[in-house]
Amino acid sequence: MKNVSIYHNLIPESGFFILLDFTALKGYKVKDWIINDDIDLLLALYKYYKIKFLPGSSFAWNNKNEIIGRITFSSSFENLIEDMKHLQDAINSIKERGVLWKKYI
Repeated sequence: MKNVSIYHNLIPESGFFILLDFTALKGYKVKDWIINDDIDLLLALYKYYKIKFLPGSSFAWNNKNEIIGRITFSSSFENLIEDMKHLQDAINSIKERGVLWKKYI
């Protein structure tokens, strides 16, 4: 996904979740939210795109400079692809329409 990466390319060999690195979105503004951390991103994605993820701070992610999210999936491959496309559309919207507030980065 453009502007989002699998954290350090750690592709799981089993299980049903993956860690995504959203740090590239830090400092962008989504309507009335400036994305400074994982909670800001979580609230903006849910309010405007109805996308939920598990923020790194909820599972004790220790690097406050990174915006990490855990995406959990247990649906069909087709549904997962559609969900990831929806997430990519939201990220693209943030990057295209959002305002980068350099003073916050």
